[in-house]
Amino acid sequence: MFLKIQKALDILTNETTRKEFDNKLQARIMRKKRRAEMDEKTRKMKDILLERERQAKRQKQEELEKKMQAEREMQRLREEARRKLAEEEQRKAEQQREEGTRFT
Repeated sequence: MFLKIQKALDILTNETTRKEFDNKLQARIMRKKRRAEMDEKTRKMKDILLERERQAKRQKQEELEKKMQAEREMQRLREEARRKLAEEEQRKAEQQREEGTRFT
């Protein structure tokens, strides 16, 4: 609580930060006023557009996640193929050694 009071005091005593604070406060008040002055139709249209933007952002994020998941799956499959190939090569080498020891 003391830190909040100290911060408020710092803002109010420093002319530059006080002007910045006043400007931000004034901008917030103006946004609220403009929003209140919008008629219902305009407000609905704005809300619809904002929702579409959110949906588009969500969709883009989901597509990105799917792409990343596909890339991870591809990497996993590559690693699995490398592992199986190494196992197969090792098995063949062991067979060759066994065949070599049979003939000697």
